Amino acid sequence: MNQTSERVTRAFDSWADRYDEDMRKSQYFSPEWIARHVYDLDGVPECRVLDLGCGTGINVKALCDLRTGIRADGIDVSTKMLEHARACNRYETLCTHDLNSRLPDIHSETFDLVIAFGFLELLADVGTCLSECRRVLRVGGTLWASFRRFEGGDDRSPPRQISLGGVTLIGYSADEILNMMSHLELRVTAFDTVVGYITEMGFPCPFYVLSASKTQ
Repeated sequence: MNQTSERVTRAFDSWADRYDEDMRKSQYFSPEWIARHVYDLDGVPECRVLDLGCGTGINVKALCDLRTGIRADGIDVSTKMLEHARACNRYETLCTHDLNSRLPDIHSETFDLVIAFGFLELLADVGTCLSECRRVLRVGGTLWASFRRFEGGDDRSPPRQISLGGVTLIGYSADEILNMMSHLELRVTAFDTVVGYITEMGFPCPFYVLSASKTQ
């Protein structure tokens, strides 16, 4: 694990006990977005889900509240976050892993849905992670992913990179994200601009969130 990953791990370990409450206060986007896009999973009665950067389990808890037949595995860099995810009893397996690296011991074409919410902006190598997302998806499977928004020609855009507590957050433009999906041969079926969360100072943080399918 590199020094950046170690800083991210320490930050999320220290955040784990108050994470759910902070997400509620910040109006974190994922529960509402999942409710709007759960129809992506129509026709999959038993849905195998890989929740990357699963944190305390917010995403899978939201899914299970909306439909039955969810069988989920979770991966996170923070062991403290995983303790909370384990306590929610919604995951079959949970493991610790640095998502800058290839996924360990996961066979190709295993999952119907891969969720990559709230962590891609922290990765030094987002391409490796997205390539692994595609690899582990079954043909016909769905990727849900969020990206911190950056648009160089927009004066209202946040900067490409910001640093919080020694952790760098990276933003991506719509064109960059769509090019990544095209390179991976994933067909984008939804591309939304949302407020990812609201900071303690009341500033909205814009994100792009997409749904993409693996067609071959």
